[in-house]
Amino acid sequence: MGFRPAVCRIAVRLGVAGFIYNDTKGVTIEVQGDEKQIGEFLHALKSGPEQAAMAKIKSIDVTEVPVVRGEGRFVINKSKAVGAAVSRAHDARPIRGLDHDRPEGPAACD
Repeated sequence: MGFRPAVCRIAVRLGVAGFIYNDTKGVTIEVQGDEKQIGEFLHALKSGPEQAAMAKIKSIDVTEVPVVRGEGRFVINKSKAVGAAVSRAHDARPIRGLDHDRPEGPAACD
């Protein structure tokens, strides 16, 4: 089991929308949900039952951005050859232009 599918399964379990992708410098995770869901998501990343299956997370940079209405699922996007060096989990809007063609539901995590 890989890191991105493990994170996706956490997101689907908690009902948050968003995406995850990795690039040459790290992993970017953007999630959208209520405050409780986001808190549970961050907790699961740091110490939840899925933690044993995931890579060790060195740091999490949380940044709040405006919510995008209508985002209803969590997807794994294609890896990128360039990008940001931080991993982020926050109440966020998706970055436009990324690949959002994965199927909805648990199958999107495999």
